[in-house]
Amino acid sequence: MIREWMKKFPNKNYWILPSIIFAGIFILVSMGKQNLPLLVFVGSILTLICVLSIYVLFKRESPHERLNSDQFQMHLREILVKNFSIGELKDLAFNLGVDYEIIEGDGKGNKAREIIRYFKRRGELQVLFEYCLINRPNAKWWDSQENIISSIQTSNSNKSDNLQSFKYSSQQRLFAILGITISLLVTTGIAIFWPVHLTLAIAEDVDSINSNTNPTEIPLPTETAISFPTATADENLVVILPFFITADGSSNLHNRIFEEIEQTRKELSLENMRVQIDPNVVLELSDRTEAQAVGEHHNATIIIWGEETATAVFVNFLNIKEPEGASSDERVEVYGREASARLINQDLPEQLAFLSLFTVGQAVAINGNFTKAIPILEKAVGNISEGLIGINLGASPDPSVAAYFLLGWLYQVHEGNNELAVDNYSRAIENKQDFKIAYYNRGIAHFDLENFEEASIDFETSVQVDATFAQGYYNLGNSYRLLNQIDDAIESFDQAILLNPSFAEAFYARGYIYFFEQNYEASILDFSTVIELKNDQLRLDAFFGRGQAYNNQNVFQLAIEDFGTIIESLPEATLEEQYSALMNRGHVFEKLGNYGLAIADYKTAIDLDSQNANAFNALAWLYVDKLEKELDEAISLAQNAIILTEKNNPEDKLIIASYLDTLGWAYYKAGQPEIAIEKLSQALELCQNEVEVCIEINTHLNEVKKGQR
Repeated sequence: MIREWMKKFPNKNYWILPSIIFAGIFILVSMGKQNLPLLVFVGSILTLICVLSIYVLFKRESPHERLNSDQFQMHLREILVKNFSIGELKDLAFNLGVDYEIIEGDGKGNKAREIIRYFKRRGELQVLFEYCLINRPNAKWWDSQENIISSIQTSNSNKSDNLQSFKYSSQQRLFAILGITISLLVTTGIAIFWPVHLTLAIAEDVDSINSNTNPTEIPLPTETAISFPTATADENLVVILPFFITADGSSNLHNRIFEEIEQTRKELSLENMRVQIDPNVVLELSDRTEAQAVGEHHNATIIIWGEETATAVFVNFLNIKEPEGASSDERVEVYGREASARLINQDLPEQLAFLSLFTVGQAVAINGNFTKAIPILEKAVGNISEGLIGINLGASPDPSVAAYFLLGWLYQVHEGNNELAVDNYSRAIENKQDFKIAYYNRGIAHFDLENFEEASIDFETSVQVDATFAQGYYNLGNSYRLLNQIDDAIESFDQAILLNPSFAEAFYARGYIYFFEQNYEASILDFSTVIELKNDQLRLDAFFGRGQAYNNQNVFQLAIEDFGTIIESLPEATLEEQYSALMNRGHVFEKLGNYGLAIADYKTAIDLDSQNANAFNALAWLYVDKLEKELDEAISLAQNAIILTEKNNPEDKLIIASYLDTLGWAYYKAGQPEIAIEKLSQALELCQNEVEVCIEINTHLNEVKKGQR
């Protein structure tokens, strides 16, 4: 095996291996009796450094090894997240022959990670990389494009084990040169000073014997650092650090906390959760950045550390990971990853039950088991006693506040129980009156409960706490809009846009306010901005809104183009979006007298969604009122529209009345006035005092009756 390994060295480098052996011999020969253990240790380390130095110097890194490295995959994920939208990720998957729907994960970051893993499993990372390089040549790559492309092309053109075609990194060069330099310097030093050292060692031995003194004791080995495996992908790991002691003496608090959490874990049968103590790190209370680094090193879910004084115990919690499924409601702010909490406790044993349940509940929630997390956290807040003193430092609330907030978030996002969400957010706010995220999320809960006045108060408070909170101004605008406080709504959207000029949702919401206020010019400008911002979720909605504004301005050609963009946006456009665009473009064609194109759009809409009554009625009315032909088909279409509405939306009496009006008018045009009067009379009974609808129905009814005379 060694011989085969040696074959990889060029002949001109054979001198290096004898040098290693020579260095090892010199180390062994130079060892004196007194420093034997130390010199053996130093010699072993020196030899290992030298061997590793030679290995990394001549170990060449292939471009395929580079592509499969964790460092490059992390960099490639960053490129995908920063330079590709959701729609462009779908295009990437389509162009590379991958079904986007089988890629797991929610959100762009998770999708990007899973796409990389998918291509890595198939051994096709190079295909993904080359696609990204071609489509995003101006992205900030970790190495020059020329180096990467050159090494890949060389590797593809020569599949033999040609070491000269590979490159090693500057870090490998530095390590190798440093290792060899240190080895040569130490070896030279030993060679020069060995005679002196040996003479002194012999003299010391003679003196020791003559004086009958005991030989020097061999020092006891130091305690080996305890290590444990990092958390796996489906595992919750809670890491506890020894507490920093400001008073004299030692502390066993970390062990007591460990035992309490471990006992709670076993009682709840949480097999995918692990609790570990890292005895190698002791941090002060303010060392949050260092604590996060330790947690990330272990891939932990939560890290706990603290400080003990003569009068109190300080305990810090830090969430390293964000709850899974946190983006199920993007309006709701998540107090998850890097969320910290701190408590001061004057009698820790009194609070160990709360502390352990709070920790376990957080870990279970972060792992995505929300149903199980809720009763654990409810039990935790039930164990809060007067011995617990919270301390608010910046964004770090005390654990009781964090527990109530997390309960509110779980009830709101994952249980859909906004009443309990409001209750728990309120408990959190009682103990932290500047808790911006709690006010904001409670505002969302009130909004969903249609308590728009309470929602506006909470959003207003959130922006008072943080005047730069654009999301708070945005939802304040939405609340004012539903309270019909239009000027206040526009002012709030203005402020959100001022704070975040790329806030597509705020432009879109303000655009529709302008639309309903019949300020079509301003509406078109806002919808155009949304389109320019390339917001994947709102882009087609903005085309639709702008198309409606152009239609109301009688700029029909631009309206047709915008509706057409939606119709042609497959598969991006949903069925509902395509249907609405077809119907609106059909209406525009009808206004222009292009009845053939209007009929084609209405029929396409019927084929697209045969359960939607709107297209049936629109086509029937076109036949009856504009063309006065195909009357039998018009009657059939109107009857279908009524049947579908009575089946799917029986409570919508006004729509049924409108469709009955179409049917009655069709019977009249077909020469059946008796049936026409019957249908129009039914329509008049259902029009619910809607003036415009009732007037039109009554006009048709009077005309039919007049025709009978």
